Amino acid sequence: MVNPIGPVGAIENHDIAKHISVNLTALMIIVNTMKKHINTERLFVVNVSSGAGERPMYGWNAYCSTKSAVNMYTQTSALEAEEAGSKDLHIAFSPGIMDTSMQEEIRNSDEDQFKLVDQFKQYKEEGKLRSPKEVADILTELIGKPSEIENGKIYSVYDLVK
Repeated sequence: MVNPIGPVGAIENHDIAKHISVNLTALMIIVNTMKKHINTERLFVVNVSSGAGERPMYGWNAYCSTKSAVNMYTQTSALEAEEAGSKDLHIAFSPGIMDTSMQEEIRNSDEDQFKLVDQFKQYKEEGKLRSPKEVADILTELIGKPSEIENGKIYSVYDLVK
């Protein structure tokens, strides 16, 4: 989820807590629970990241922070797996800008909340949003070759498109 959108001090504390619960805490609990209770030779985890996890964006303090934390959690989980001698794979996948309801939420924000709102409107107008199916196909191709995957890597759709 991308909401709450707005600068620090302009958003509600309970919205920040909900955001962290959905975008980070739930992911960590699910992966931890799978590791505890699924008896498999190799656990393969793909966490959903974002380019926003690698750079600050005005009005996305919660979103950028949780996606950055997802990246670190992925890298730490991979390190722990390797040091434990596990075959588990942990990667993050940044899908880029897609034509989803989240993009619609972003375009409906105002410039006081999110400074780049006009740029995101332009992405839609110019047809620069990938379809979810196209992104899913790119991810499917990536995970179809587990021997070529680098454990702990943050993969971006932009690096994988040929």
